[in-house]
Amino acid sequence: MQIKPFRLETKDISLILYLLSLPFPALYLDHDYIALRDNVYSSLYVLIWGIFSLPDGTVAWFANPFFIIAYLGRNIKSSVVFSILATISALSSFFYSSIWNDGDGRIQIVGYGSGFYIWLASIVLLTASNLNNYQRNTPNRQK
Repeated sequence: MQIKPFRLETKDISLILYLLSLPFPALYLDHDYIALRDNVYSSLYVLIWGIFSLPDGTVAWFANPFFIIAYLGRNIKSSVVFSILATISALSSFFYSSIWNDGDGRIQIVGYGSGFYIWLASIVLLTASNLNNYQRNTPNRQK
């Protein structure tokens, strides 16, 4: 049995970035009615509690399962599709002005932290990696 040497691929770096983003701040909020409450949510907090935003119509959280499917996918075409879906849904984060559990609009998103940008970079890197692999592995169809 021959053991292949370990090679760190671009998609592996995207997973490392994704995991690295979890302890860092993702959202900065402005609470106009509770001065004592923490105004920073970490990426891990957003990942865990973000699933509850789905009934509110938040599509940005879908970037997480799309990322995992694209990373683990064996079929390059489906990996490309899911990584593009992950990028589009992640970029939709910029369209939200308040968080999902804020019924009266008094908790505003005032900025994004380093965790958010590392998370976004990991998704974009995975998409670029999958598109590059697809281009390399697709035969040239010129006549």
